[in-house]
Amino acid sequence: MKINLLILIFITSCSLATFDDSRIDPKPDIVNGYSCDTSYKNLYNLCQLDSKKNSYCCEIIEPTKLGYTFDQFCQEFTSEGIDLNFPCLSKLTNCNQIDVCTGSD
Repeated sequence: MKINLLILIFITSCSLATFDDSRIDPKPDIVNGYSCDTSYKNLYNLCQLDSKKNSYCCEIIEPTKLGYTFDQFCQEFTSEGIDLNFPCLSKLTNCNQIDVCTGSD
């Protein structure tokens, strides 16, 4: 009987506990003067400089087949708290460095 009561109390307390995500601060839109916009401009400039050598940059800044733009992607990820490393993306000198900036494989 005591075990049933403890289980009931535990379940009730768990269901009453709510997660307050308002305490979580999303990543800022601007980091040390860099933003989605400065990242896009740098990727765009690298693409324009040599679209063959920097084809990865060109792919990233092009809208998806569904019309999803780089800015939309960037804003959404930033609002979700995902760090896209704006300073790094804004200073790239080679599009092969993108994965290093974002920490992706």
